[in-house]
Amino acid sequence: MSSLLKLLTTTPQALVLLLFLLVPGFVFIRVFDNLLPGVRRSFAQQVIDIVCWSFTILAVWLLPALVVFGLSQRVSGGLFYLLLGALILLGVFGTPILLAYTFYRLYVRGTLKNWGTHQSPTSWDWFFSNRKGNHYVRFHLKEGTTLGIRL
Repeated sequence: MSSLLKLLTTTPQALVLLLFLLVPGFVFIRVFDNLLPGVRRSFAQQVIDIVCWSFTILAVWLLPALVVFGLSQRVSGGLFYLLLGALILLGVFGTPILLAYTFYRLYVRGTLKNWGTHQSPTSWDWFFSNRKGNHYVRFHLKEGTTLGIRL
């Protein structure tokens, strides 16, 4: 572990590489979990999901990155760094947020309902999220009165 920390502190390229391998997946997981709460993942599952989503998102941006790096000799330094900064912002933050929102909308629409595990934490959450129409809840109080609520 100390050799990894020594490597990260002595070479900034290793730190940048580590950030590129973790940040896009972390942003995707956090945005998706905030949009669709109730999913409980273990730490190990979160790490696997973060790395997998990061690789997926970075694979999408591989060709545009190669194009930008190919332009480094043909464009001025300021324009190159502007393109590189835009590429980093879109690849690390923009794409994960857009992808998480797209997956959320597909899930809410019902396209992804049968894909993977169900995201509802309890059966009551599932029942009330999948039913349209009138729902009634009746409360029987200790004093003998009954209250009813239409949901």
